Amino acid sequence: MKFEKYIFLYFLLSILFLINSSFCFALGIGNGKDGSPSISGVVNTYSYLINDLKKCDYQLQVADATNFFADDLILIIQMQGAKIDGTNAPSYGTIMDYSNTGNYEFAKVKSVSGNTITLQYSLLRSYQIEGNVQIVKVPQYKKPIINGILTCPSWNGKTGGVIAIDALDTIVMNNHINATGKGFRGGIVHDANHIFDIRYDYIAESPDPQYYALKGEGIAFYGYEPYTSGRGAPANAGGGGNIHTTGGGGGANFGCGGDGGWGYPIDQSGDEKLIFGIGGYPLIYSNAENKIFMGGGGGAGHEHFGNGTSGADGGGIVIITSKAIAGNEHSIFARGNNSASGGAYGDGVGGAGGGGSAILFVEDFVSKVTIDLTGGSGGSSIAAGFGPGGGGGGGTCWFSNATVPDSAIVTLVGGINGVAGGSYYG
Repeated sequence: MKFEKYIFLYFLLSILFLINSSFCFALGIGNGKDGSPSISGVVNTYSYLINDLKKCDYQLQVADATNFFADDLILIIQMQGAKIDGTNAPSYGTIMDYSNTGNYEFAKVKSVSGNTITLQYSLLRSYQIEGNVQIVKVPQYKKPIINGILTCPSWNGKTGGVIAIDALDTIVMNNHINATGKGFRGGIVHDANHIFDIRYDYIAESPDPQYYALKGEGIAFYGYEPYTSGRGAPANAGGGGNIHTTGGGGGANFGCGGDGGWGYPIDQSGDEKLIFGIGGYPLIYSNAENKIFMGGGGGAGHEHFGNGTSGADGGGIVIITSKAIAGNEHSIFARGNNSASGGAYGDGVGGAGGGGSAILFVEDFVSKVTIDLTGGSGGSSIAAGFGPGGGGGGGTCWFSNATVPDSAIVTLVGGINGVAGGSYYG
């Protein structure tokens, strides 16, 4: 089994600084119209785009603009749409073109008519609806106090997975901000008949649970329909385990996902081992591109005894623009979920979710805050000879500061792999 890479080099490289970018925006970009309330739960409003947008466009057609009004601050963000190698070969799932995936920007609303939103200024970037573009209403606070856990709905294929808040002054954290497990979805486990075979396919010729478990979801969806099962990893999502009872691969973000464990029988050797779900591919971040991504979902384990498990969901995205944050020893979480372990009789176990992402346009960190974007841990199999799940890759954190602030403690490590029968296997 390939262990999740969480060496120090990955930790260094995944703390990024937004500098010299045309998309940099002022600290506290809103007008403070929403005051200084006590906040908790879900504070954002979500819709999604129904027309493609080009740079310099200024009108958006959305599915439902009921809760959007003039002078609102909105976040436009494209979640998916990357192009991958779709061949049934070891190169499957490598990213050929990010396209507009990960593009994002803030905008101010000039007017709303029906489901048409007109912006005060034209767009800086382009967006394609095939890649699921969210429109997120961002509250414009003065000095909010987080007294209960601040969160977001889970990603549902159209909306969710994103927390975004703006404040003119200080955000006071008396509780946590949590987008753990709100990102891309893990592959769902499906039972298969009790047969024995070995299949090496990276993509299934047909979505047959007899031979192939489902892939996780990432920036390239679950792979290209109908080839959404098999061991190949579609971009940052984990691949599903192939027959017989192998583990699913872990989802990825900046760090790669870990491979699942090989399955039954335990005396497999050589190419017979090459049937486990492959861990998701790491994503590239740079100031030049200035993109942001959720953590990939883990691939499902291959099951035939009813004891396998699904892949886990990845971490979401947290974006904060403010003059300051008073962390008060609280945390910003966007971890990948751990995958569940298998049952006593044995089966393939799903891969963990990749860690999420955070963008912190914050001038001053007044007191300690921890930013935890860790990948999830792969589930274990109680019985030896049944594949455990791969660990999720670590996420990424962007700062507007030139260096990581002393009061900001960043955790970006990958999750550990599962074990089979109490020992590492695969």
